[in-house]
Amino acid sequence: MRRMLSLAEEMNRLFLLRQCGKLTRVLLEEPCPMGGMQGYAPNYARIAVPEAGQELRGEIIDVRVRAVKGDYCTGELAH
Repeated sequence: MRRMLSLAEEMNRLFLLRQCGKLTRVLLEEPCPMGGMQGYAPNYARIAVPEAGQELRGEIIDVRVRAVKGDYCTGELAH
């Protein structure tokens, strides 16, 4: 069982790494513990956007994915 969980975590990490550099749309849903807002892309990748303010809650925005932090990605607003 432990091996299966480890494999699932590795597969998720590889999926998230493939998102880096991509431009995607994100529905911002809630504040992020590190600041900013977080939400989900159409492919269900969780993406944190540190520069996004509370006023964007509930909005779908364009985000450039920049990095993977644990079990989610971080990105920046695409201008």
